[in-house]
Amino acid sequence: MPNRRLLFITAALCWCVGVFYFLFSPRWWPSSNSQDNTLLVHNDDNNTDRDTVQNADVVHTGPFAYVTFLCDDIMSQATQVLVHSLVVNAKTKHDIVVLVLPPVSQTVREQLESLGARIVEIEEIKYPWKSTASVVKEGYNKACRYSKLYLWNLTEYRKIVYLDADTLVVQPIDELFLQPQFSAAMDAGGVVNTGVFVAEPSSETFRDIMTIYDKSPSYNHGDQGFLNWYFNQSSSVHVLPGQYNLMIKFMHLSNLVSSHVYRNTVRIVHFTSEIKPWNFYYIHNREWRDNYDTFLFDQWVKTARNMRSRPTQANIFPASEPEIVPRSCLAQLKSNYLRRYPVKNKFTIMLSSSIQMDNATWKEYIDSLLVLLSSTKDNTRESMVEKVFVMAKDRGGSNMPERISGIPIEWLSSSENVFSLVHRIDTQATLLLDDKIISAVRDLEFAFAVWQNHPDALVGFDASVHRKSGSIHPRTTDGRYSMIHSTAMFIKSDLLYAFSCLLPDEIYAYLYAHPQCSDTALNMFFTGTINAQPILVSPSSPFYILDAGQPHPDPSMCIPDLKQIMNGRLLYNDAIVTRTLQPNKIQHSKPSMWRSLFAINM
Repeated sequence: MPNRRLLFITAALCWCVGVFYFLFSPRWWPSSNSQDNTLLVHNDDNNTDRDTVQNADVVHTGPFAYVTFLCDDIMSQATQVLVHSLVVNAKTKHDIVVLVLPPVSQTVREQLESLGARIVEIEEIKYPWKSTASVVKEGYNKACRYSKLYLWNLTEYRKIVYLDADTLVVQPIDELFLQPQFSAAMDAGGVVNTGVFVAEPSSETFRDIMTIYDKSPSYNHGDQGFLNWYFNQSSSVHVLPGQYNLMIKFMHLSNLVSSHVYRNTVRIVHFTSEIKPWNFYYIHNREWRDNYDTFLFDQWVKTARNMRSRPTQANIFPASEPEIVPRSCLAQLKSNYLRRYPVKNKFTIMLSSSIQMDNATWKEYIDSLLVLLSSTKDNTRESMVEKVFVMAKDRGGSNMPERISGIPIEWLSSSENVFSLVHRIDTQATLLLDDKIISAVRDLEFAFAVWQNHPDALVGFDASVHRKSGSIHPRTTDGRYSMIHSTAMFIKSDLLYAFSCLLPDEIYAYLYAHPQCSDTALNMFFTGTINAQPILVSPSSPFYILDAGQPHPDPSMCIPDLKQIMNGRLLYNDAIVTRTLQPNKIQHSKPSMWRSLFAINM
């Protein structure tokens, strides 16, 4: 037992030393000459050498090549985006080689070739370890990845830079060809990460690797463990600066790592872990907070849309349709994006107008509603509302108030929607609200307090439950529900942006054609991303929904369609958060009763 305890303490100490070296190594510190630009994607007019290994302009000789690897079609989209980033962001003139195994389809090969890649088919190098169920399930991460060792057989090239398919090149990196064999960035644990490294193809090296790889150790039973062991035998491991392989898993651990993004010195982003920009919305991984970054995911999505929008690719990829993606999603985020939500103790209201009234009555009604929303439960302190956006559907005008009780009110036209305003929010929380809802401000503030305790969940007042058949019904008598409606819903502003802008265009095309499915999609998004149940809050005062009885589109097709499109699911919950012993039921009323209802809730 003492020997086992000593072994455990020794292993833990080695791990801590490795992490300390990784986080505080000078190679991760940004250069004092770096410029604080706001654009991550390369811009010719601002191309200055920022903390790089050497200036790329001296790279003249070759031949050189960038190489990546594809086992099957699973990672085809990621590989295509990587190739496009090398052409557009890195602006390289060197060959881009994609090593493919036989399962890669002809369609994917043609798409890669159309982007400028050279396809080289290879035979799979046998995985030397016992294949467990997890290895088979994640084959693109483990079992087949030993086949990338074939790159040492590409002897027509003097030197290559290898890039995993889950990387994104954001600035020129040709200077890497000046680095020696097996130059790579540090990973945790005192090893280098083999998602990006420099190699010198050699028949001798390839034969040696093939002779010993299946009898050699690997700390992670993968190519990274083997390559670290192999090149450490000859002390030929060379460490690259961290911005040449910025692993997203370290963005939240160290300001030194994240500073490469804020200072625009990052060259290659590496989407480590299972959570990727192309699958985060359905993977429901419990470690999503450590591996999700809105700004970097946004860069990948924008690169993918740019790839599909190029005229030369029109017959190869389905083009993005501008009308189905909010215009604000096409704008470039600043690198300090996550810092744009400094306000924690207030919330922004996005008020959508759908109530059926003539314009004169509606203006009187909306003025009363805004007065209600800007009040406080005791009228002795500042309101918790930071700002209100009103989707006025062309009802607003010059005579509409710009402030009520000191709170800014912004009136928007019918061409804008709530999901196009995410760039203009400063609060961490947003309240999506329909103007058909009349609620006491004390209940809104209570729901906000509930959300503050559960910021990764959807918190609201109105819920429904789905059946296996796909039908959607009001919450059951036993209190069971699976969806919160956006008629009155608190949501994390950062995740509102992700839902609005970072999903595949196919999902936006479906929601554009079926707007009645937006609430279902939003709930599936939260379940898929965070694996969090929705939270229903019961009001302590009368909560009214003004309903004129107009027919609503049938949402019965939403669940089966979105299950297929989003690979989505919904979670049930039966917990109801209430300030009273007996939850009050939501009441429906006619729009003509609005004056008396305001009197009750003020």
